[in-house]
Amino acid sequence: FPSIFLNYEISQGNTISMSYSKRINRPRGRFINPFSSYSCNLNIFQGNPDINPTLIDAYDLSYLKKWSNKLTLSASAYTNIRHNAFQFVRFESGRFIDGNPVIINSPFNLATSQNTGFEFTLNYSPFKWWKLNTNFNFFNTKTSGSYSYKKADNTIETIDFGNSAGTWFARLGSKITLPYKVDFQLNGTYDAAQKTAQGSSKAVGSLNLAWSK
Repeated sequence: FPSIFLNYEISQGNTISMSYSKRINRPRGRFINPFSSYSCNLNIFQGNPDINPTLIDAYDLSYLKKWSNKLTLSASAYTNIRHNAFQFVRFESGRFIDGNPVIINSPFNLATSQNTGFEFTLNYSPFKWWKLNTNFNFFNTKTSGSYSYKKADNTIETIDFGNSAGTWFARLGSKITLPYKVDFQLNGTYDAAQKTAQGSSKAVGSLNLAWSK
């Protein structure tokens, strides 16, 4: 795929960059597996073998500032335009269990999706044996598209996937090098809540600890 990168060094330690790249996002194995998952008999996940890869046009404008070997700041504004973006559709299967409709959740190439946001990354090494890095990303996701299906009563239901919502995530990492080539790492992430066309996802936080020798 074509890519272009332009860098301009304003002064030592100050750099502005512009870039464009074409990317591809292929569906995961479970996305194309047509067999249903029955972890819940009322909400079934089913892959779509006809799903196509998503093509992405990525634009980025960034600024990099180095104060020393200890401290580096990177800030960027970006836009990613996705064509044939994956969307998960929840629709009635036409079957009922104890009077409750069975809902199928399946991926389709439904929409054009655009992510526009700002990202900040800070790397700091107060000592040779201790490295810190943090990342903050705020973006808005805008989607467009619709999906139609036939309900159990033979009526046509159309789901509008037009949606615009903002969210953010933050990450913090710490690496400490101990004697005898022992490394200790701590990584924390937080993904804020996000509204989608058919619902919402709650905020998720995680913390990972690791040792290596």
